[in-house]
Amino acid sequence: NTAKQQTDFAILRLGWIGNRNNHTIDKYFERNYAECKRLGIPVGVYVYVYSSSTEATKSGANWTVEKLKEKNLELPVYIDMEDASISKLGKDTLTEMVFEFNKIIESSGRWAGVYANKNWFDNYLHKDQIKKRFTTWIAHYGINQNTYNGQYDILQYSDKGSIAGINGKVDMNIMYRDLIGEIKGNTT
Repeated sequence: NTAKQQTDFAILRLGWIGNRNNHTIDKYFERNYAECKRLGIPVGVYVYVYSSSTEATKSGANWTVEKLKEKNLELPVYIDMEDASISKLGKDTLTEMVFEFNKIIESSGRWAGVYANKNWFDNYLHKDQIKKRFTTWIAHYGINQNTYNGQYDILQYSDKGSIAGINGKVDMNIMYRDLIGEIKGNTT
């Protein structure tokens, strides 16, 4: 309950999308989801992608939809793009992977977004195309929390936060846009 007092929302890792359909659910996802629901903390999810083809990424999006079938989310499903092993695919392919993943997520009735660090948004993705179409969440640590207001919807500003009731360090984020209200109001 102490964690609830310090937490306005949580975006949980659902798992990882690999090649050959070897997608893996995070072993803590179900527990984390259940605890957030019990405490009334609004929830979104992210999926870490290291698949090296659009086809594998689409397979992972379908896997994601299946894993979330019985889940109620108040925030989007984010594709997490930051794996060094796929950086060589180039901006066009990586951005296509984002769009294909997110189209499948949206076709299931959910909001879709993109999470990446500043380096990836600046150098590995066509960020302007993405920002026109999807909600965005940028990681950039150690900067003023207002830095990206109006440019991205969420900023992850630290990976060294602490919250009473949670063991270990946690990522800290600020949401500039009322995604919870917009999703509840079902606006696009």
